[in-house]
Amino acid sequence: MRRTLIHTRKPRAATAVDVRTRPRENGCRRRWSLVPGVALPGLRIGVAALVVLGLSGGGSTAAAASSVSGGAFGLSANVNALVAPVAVGPLPSVTLPAEGGGPFTASLVSANVLGLASVGVAEVRTQGNSGVGSAASSASLLDVSAAGLVQASVVQSRCSARADGAEGSVSIADLVVAGIPISTVNAGPNTTITLPVGRVVINEQRQDGASGLTVNAVHVTLNALAVSGDIVLAQSRCAVASS
Repeated sequence: MRRTLIHTRKPRAATAVDVRTRPRENGCRRRWSLVPGVALPGLRIGVAALVVLGLSGGGSTAAAASSVSGGAFGLSANVNALVAPVAVGPLPSVTLPAEGGGPFTASLVSANVLGLASVGVAEVRTQGNSGVGSAASSASLLDVSAAGLVQASVVQSRCSARADGAEGSVSIADLVVAGIPISTVNAGPNTTITLPVGRVVINEQRQDGASGLTVNAVHVTLNALAVSGDIVLAQSRCAVASS
């Protein structure tokens, strides 16, 4: 009596990550078969890629266009004095066009505004990308003095924005306000120092819409009998809006 042996094989677990090809000789014809789990240089098909190819129908969705805006300046002064009003700046200044680009930069060396404010060196920059929806600006000053009330060796502001929001910060070294050294290590946004002749705001931040921000490193407001007005040091602006 002839016996027939039937061999059973446990099914191989499906391989989801590596699907390779290898040549198989069959006479003179060469065929290709899929071999799960075998590494072959130059060919790797991931599950995510298979899903995308299978469901997307070959189409693609372009990123939503955005308009960007921003800019920066080193110094601005608008002061009413007994002798005459003084309006200087903003200088140096850069502005980001709506289509983005850059970086756009400007700088100056040694500026003095009628004794009200002085800057040793100022550098500003701004840049943006409307395709991805991003903007960033910064302003940096060295050897700063304002209204005889504020002195600092370094004054910087910066901001960055995307469609989902914006953030900013300042850096100030060796700050002295009305003759008193001030530590800015823990100075949060809109830290205010009140003086008999006005006030000084450190890290002044103003929200501009849902995804825009203006940052002033130092904002001096004068409110005295002989002089009144505003002096702004190191301003950065940035914003992104979906179109």
